[in-house]
Amino acid sequence: MGKRTRRSEREWKQIIDEHGQSGQSVKAYCERKAIGVASFYQWRRRFRDSKSLKKPSKGAFIEMGQIQSPGSASDASSWTITLDLGDGLKLVLQRG
Repeated sequence: MGKRTRRSEREWKQIIDEHGQSGQSVKAYCERKAIGVASFYQWRRRFRDSKSLKKPSKGAFIEMGQIQSPGSASDASSWTITLDLGDGLKLVLQRG
């Protein structure tokens, strides 16, 4: 019987991330790294589930309110919206 290796959550996170960049199938990657396929899927599911609790799911709406109230004296054809998407990404929308 082979020796069991106990890995920390941080180590599993690194394994899951490395697999995503490897371009290999889960089976081939796990064989190369001597990792149990069932354990790999279990940890990957844990990380996905924890991400879904922290971030809104795709297709979720974010309430932004009105860009400009009706009858405002400012130029209604000019505006800027900046969305912070996290991880250093920003989406900037401008008009006018």
